[in-house]
Order: sequence, then C-alpha cells, then structure tokens
Amino acid sequence: LCNLVGWHGEARILINGWCRDSDGDRTYQVQIRSDNMPLNDDLYNALSSRQRKFWDAFSPTGAVAVDYWTTRESQTQRRQQLEVDLLGVRAMYRHFPYPLENLGGHLFFEGDKVAFSNVVSKKGDHQITLNGHLTTRDQDQAAYDVSVNLSNLPLDSVLETALPQNERTVYARYHPEGLADGWVRITTQDSGSTGFVADLSFKHASLKSDQFPLGITDVSAKAAFTPNSITIKEFSGLYGAGLLHLKGQVQPAQQPNQSMYHLAVKMEPVPLNDDLVRFLPETLKKTVSDLKPGGSVNLSAQLSKEDPERYPDYDVDLECLGNRVVFQELPYSLEDITGRLAIDANHVEIKGLEATLGNCLPTPGSKATVRLNGKLTLADGTLNDASLALSASGVPFDDQFGLVLPAHLRSSYDRLSASGLLDLDVDNIHIARTSDGRKSIDFTDGSIGLRDFGFNTLGPRVQLNTTLQTNGLYKTGDGFVDCHAIVDGGTVVIRGKSFTHLKADISFDPETRTWASENLTADCYDGRLMGKVQIKEPADSRGASGCVLQAGFVDVDLQRFLSDTEPGQTTQSGHTSGRMNGSLCVDAKTGQMASRVGTCRLSISDMQVGKLSPLAKLLQVVRLVQPQDYAFDQMLVDAYVRDNGLFVRKLDLSGHDVAFTGSGWMDLRENSVDLTLTARGRRVATDDPSVLQSLTEGLGRAVVQINVTGDLDDPKIKTETLPVLQGTLQVLGAKPAPRN
Repeated sequence: LCNLVGWHGEARILINGWCRDSDGDRTYQVQIRSDNMPLNDDLYNALSSRQRKFWDAFSPTGAVAVDYWTTRESQTQRRQQLEVDLLGVRAMYRHFPYPLENLGGHLFFEGDKVAFSNVVSKKGDHQITLNGHLTTRDQDQAAYDVSVNLSNLPLDSVLETALPQNERTVYARYHPEGLADGWVRITTQDSGSTGFVADLSFKHASLKSDQFPLGITDVSAKAAFTPNSITIKEFSGLYGAGLLHLKGQVQPAQQPNQSMYHLAVKMEPVPLNDDLVRFLPETLKKTVSDLKPGGSVNLSAQLSKEDPERYPDYDVDLECLGNRVVFQELPYSLEDITGRLAIDANHVEIKGLEATLGNCLPTPGSKATVRLNGKLTLADGTLNDASLALSASGVPFDDQFGLVLPAHLRSSYDRLSASGLLDLDVDNIHIARTSDGRKSIDFTDGSIGLRDFGFNTLGPRVQLNTTLQTNGLYKTGDGFVDCHAIVDGGTVVIRGKSFTHLKADISFDPETRTWASENLTADCYDGRLMGKVQIKEPADSRGASGCVLQAGFVDVDLQRFLSDTEPGQTTQSGHTSGRMNGSLCVDAKTGQMASRVGTCRLSISDMQVGKLSPLAKLLQVVRLVQPQDYAFDQMLVDAYVRDNGLFVRKLDLSGHDVAFTGSGWMDLRENSVDLTLTARGRRVATDDPSVLQSLTEGLGRAVVQINVTGDLDDPKIKTETLPVLQGTLQVLGAKPAPRN
C-alpha cells in the first residue's frame, strides 16, 4: 500500500504498508496516519480494550493527529503502536477531574502502556503540563505514574471540585483564592489505589475561614500535599494589619477538631480580639476571654495534636505591645502592658511584664505601675500554684485600693480616709491551692514603702513615710495566718510634729487577729520616744477594730518641738523653751461602739515662756513685765482622753515669781480649749504645798481666777478678781466689773 488516501467523515486518512505470505507464515506492516482525526465514538470503537481504558480515564474530546503502526514479524512476534498529537483537545482525568483545555502534546500507545510527552493545557495565563505513563494491569485496574507541572493555576471552585474528598473538605473550609505554581505526581500504590504528591507554591492568594473572619491576604506560600497530609514549608500573609507566618504539617480530617497537626505559627502584630481567641486551645479560651484583652501582640506558637480525641499540646510565646486586660477579681485594669508570656498546656511563664494600673486616681507627674516575673502551674486550665516576683510603684490609697482588701477590712479602711502612695517589692511569692479549694500566698523578702501615707486615727490625721521589710502567709477566706514586718527608718507626722528614725518589729497574732509592736522607738526633737502599739482587725465587715497605744517620751527640746525646726537651725525667740517628758496611753475602738479613752501626762523642766506663745498672752494678762517673770521651773499636766476630748485633771505651772494651777478640757477635733486657772504661791509644781502655801493658794483662788477658752493657738483669756468679795456683793445687789 503506497500512500493510499481515504476519508472518514472530515478526517483524511493516509495508509502505507505491506503484507507477505511465505510458506504459510504471514507477516505485515501497516501504517495509518491522519492529520485531523476527531475524537468520537467511531475512533473509540476502533480502539482495543486496553486503549479504551486510557480513553475512559480522560474522556477526551476534540481532534488529534494520529500515526498508527501494526506489525507482525512472525506468529509469535506481533506489535502495535499509536502516536497521537493533540490538536486543542479537551479532557478530564477521572482521578483528578480538573478540565484540561486546548491540549497539545504527544501520546504514545504501545501494548498495555501509554506514555505522555509534554502534554500541555493552556488557558489564558495558566498552563498545565503532563508527562508520564499509564500501564493497564487487567480489565479493572491501571497503574499510573504521571507528573503534572502547574503555572498560574487559579484557586477556584473548579479546582475544589477536582480535589479528593479529604482535600476538598480542607479546601472548602478555608476558601482559598489566588494562583498556584508547582508540580503534582500521580502514582498507583502497591495496594492498587491511586495516590499523589504535590509540591506547590502560592502567590497573590488569600484565605477566609470562620476561624479568622478578617481573612488572610497577600498570601505567599509553599506546601507539599499527599492524600493524608499537608506539609507547609513556607507561609506568610497579612491578617488584618499583622503579618502571619506558618510552618508545619497537618493530617486533614472530615471534622475540624479531628485533624492532627504539628505547626509553628508566628503573628506580628495580631489584635487581641475574639478572632484570636478562636485560635487558642479550649483550655485557654475562657481564661483569655474573661480578661477582656485589648491591643495587639506579637505571637509565636508551637501547636501539636497527635490524637484526635485529646486536647492539643501548645507552646505559645506572647510579646505584649502596650495591651490592656481586666481582672474580674481586682478593681484595677492593667494598661500599657509590655513584656513576654510563655504559655503551654501546664505552665505560664511571665518574663519582664510591666504595666500601669487603670481605674485609679491619677498621680501628678507619675502613674501607678506594676512589674511581674515568675511561673504559674496550671491544672485543667486553672491555677494550681505559682512562684512570682512582684513590684509596684505609686499605687494610690484611694477607693479602688479599698476594693482589693478583704471584705472584713474595707469598712476600717474607709474610716481611715487614707491618702498617699504605696510602693511594693516582693521577690518571692508562692501561691498554692489548698485542700479545701482555696489558695495560700506565702511571701518572703518583701518590701512595702509608704509615701506620704495619711490617715485618720486617734483624733488627728497622721502622715507616714517609711518602708517595711516583711514576710508572711495569707490564705483566701481566712486572711493572714502569719506575718512579720520590720521598720528601720522613716518619719511620722502628727499635728505638724515629726517623729523620725522610726524603728519597730511588727508581728501578727492569727488567734486574736491583732497586729502588735512591743518595741516602737523614734527620735523626737533631740529626745526619744518609746512605746508599743496593738491594732485589732474587725471580725467581719460590720465588726469593730481597735487600737491600743502606749508611749513615753523623754528629754524633748520644747523650743524645737513648738517651732518644728531641724537640729542646728535658729528658732524664733517667741517660742517657749525647756525639756519635755511625758507619757500617752490611748485605747480606741471603731464601728458602732466607737470610743476612745486614755491618759496623758506631761512635765516640762527648765521652762522659759516665749514672748509670742499663747502662754505669754496669759502672763501679759496678769501684767508680768520683767524678763525674770517669764522664767518657770517646770510645768506638769495630768490628763485623760475620752473620745474627742482631752480632759485636764491637773495643770500646774510654777515659776520664780508666779505659779498657776487649774483644770479643764481640750477638744481634739476642733483644736479648742477651756481651762480655769488660779494663781497660787511659788513652789515647784511637783512639791506638796505647806500649810501656809495651802492657805495662800486658797486665798489666791478667792482673789484671782483666769479662764482660758477658744482656739488653742490664740485663746481668749479672761480674769476675775476677788471672786469671794464678788459673791458677797452680789448678795447685796452689786456686781463688780471683771478685769480682762
């Protein structure tokens, strides 16, 4: 046959070949070619059963150029081969039903094998190139080894439909868009099933899922796919305004919570909102949600799930970028948070966390700040124990601070009307869960600083500046179980009078709920104060608290005490001078049965009255004018305290030329006085009077009586002369005028 030409429909067919018969042994070689053969049923019916398997696998349509050879060299040696050039064919592979359009390239059929050579599908900018071979095994099975190269493949619904079921489920969950480059290799496993391996890169891509509603845009990624796994080599994209990086492996499952994975995630920055909470393991979601976090963080995490029935393991590192959280148990929010948190399923490690306190009164020139380091151990997502180092600076004593205190102490705190700032530095805090479900807080190496700490107690307002070194044990629900503090320095100011170089050992008795110091000491204007104090906590929020103070002071410089000057400074000549000794004992209670009782004794020696003092005004009234008239040996005061009054049982003032004795009371709240003094004979105030002196003093009371009333610093002084004669004259109807 030499160039035999025929037509089958529109197809032009060219036939060449020969046939010989030698001694009954027939041999032949026939070639059939066509430059434009349609892929129709006629051609399908002309194929062998093995060739039809290939046809069925791809379901081609269109036209091809064919070159068919059939050869017989002997009875045992027969050969058929078919070469096909694709002419814009459209096909779809049964095991990956993605439409291949405008196919070009070369196919070679021989025996039970089909070879692909640069079979290319083009549509717009995207291209798919196939190479490989298919081998039929029997009537129902075929072996595949096909490589597919992709360029600018659209990530769309068409691709989703073509994916195997597991991959399609994952694909639909994240709704990807964009373009893919890479290769796919489709092979038949030893079990007879068809598998694949894909190595793809993605560009101009985006993802959207219920897990991140804002979507991930500008995705650039490289990943490898198999029927059972996705290996993410590189992944970066924008989530909101933050950058997301991802690496690891996922074993997809039909249900999201059944997938297994090993992932490394990095997001910087990422907003702290409900979207981020969805990423967190179940054990952390509620804890984080309750904090109502705000702001953004840099996040890196190692996430792992090896059993679909168990909670995942995780190791999360958060870098705080000026965040905000709210604690339900505390009245403060934390603002401007910086530092790092390392979180796994069983621990939270706090690294250099710093924040300012919100919801508190602003402090001029500064903010209340806290710093925290340490490690927390979790059990079932709740705190089991913790080791912490905590410091705070500039925390105001305001209404919010009162809410931090246990309920039974809040009413006492409110009555203090506290002001000032608190500094705190505790290196060792250990928190543990007790057998009854409460928590114990053990702290050592603690330092508590009180700056300008003002409070109301025992009448006048007290101002305190000091630092306490402390350690102790606190249990929620019970309060302090043990506490000890040492004061070594500082100043307390009462009614403008300063007591410096404070020293005290303070201990707490849990049986009586009493704070006590038995060795309180302080310097006081060249003198010394010594005493002890006890403060009893109320039993509950309506209970009464109490304070017992016993103090004695010796050798106090009266002139400096009255003028409040520092050592070495010159005092005004108007201040009274002398050396002062005395004692004060007060027992005060608060609450519904509030009361205050006590005693006060005071003695002054080497006393000289200053010309500008209230006492000088008294002397002016009695017309003492010479310098020696102002010299006194000493003054003695014996008084007791009841509520807001200081009741003077005896005031005795003795000098060279004049002496007074009397009694009365002072209003400690209003700073007012009401005293009645009488002139008496000259003697030392502590001496008992002689018979003659007693007679003289009796006569003095009959002759001169002085009333001191009004403001303590500027009192009104009124004298009455000859009260005995005045009483007699009143009987007779006459009334002498008093001398002021």
